Amino acid sequence: QKRSPLMPSSPIQQPIDVTSRNSTQLIIDLYELLVSASNKNPSALAKFNELRPKLKLTDKEKLELYEKAVLLLPRNLFVIDQFGLALMSNGFDDLAKILFENAVKMGLWGHPMQRPVSKFVAGLPRQAWHDPKKYEFVKKLEKGWKKIREELLVNLKENSHLFTEEAENLHAGGNWTELRLKSSGHGFMKACDFFPKTMKVIRNCGEEFTSIKFSAIQPGTHIRPHTGPTNERLRVHLALVHRGGARI
Repeated sequence: QKRSPLMPSSPIQQPIDVTSRNSTQLIIDLYELLVSASNKNPSALAKFNELRPKLKLTDKEKLELYEKAVLLLPRNLFVIDQFGLALMSNGFDDLAKILFENAVKMGLWGHPMQRPVSKFVAGLPRQAWHDPKKYEFVKKLEKGWKKIREELLVNLKENSHLFTEEAENLHAGGNWTELRLKSSGHGFMKACDFFPKTMKVIRNCGEEFTSIKFSAIQPGTHIRPHTGPTNERLRVHLALVHRGGARI
């Protein structure tokens, strides 16, 4: 078996727990979809993206899948990022660090902790936090927070079916549900009809948001380290209900 130029040693070998399903066959099927997608088969890529969140791969399954995939696609940003996250989830933080640093040396990213997988724009400032005072729309958003919270609480009680489990499996333990009002690439969602006050606040901000969603994260939930799909946009968090103790 060949070795990826991103890794300093032979791939990790981890046994797969097959007590509940045929993990080996599952990984083979997903890998074959990636192989087909790498040969410019758009339907294979669409099928892979459709299955990935539904299957809820375990940490060990992800490690085996992306270990194979990174050998096939050693310069694919998504595959490299997913392999690194799988390494960290399985306790191989040092190897993940080396993987990301090597990707930076290859010119794939600008920094090991900023790993956009869809579009990387070189030359943009690399910083973890931006000063909200520099953005006028943030003041308008904060001014309407009570109206947004009011609608959120009503819909959590009366329309809880609108909230679905976080789809990308970015958390461990606890519970994380979300409701999307606007999704990148899909525009505004039907759920906007339940949040007229919220949408008015957002429109008054005078900005074109690529995505808008509510996140309901319960105490004890740990969100795994991750990055967004591109470094050309900023993510704004507006806390509506909290019990204290949350941290990043």
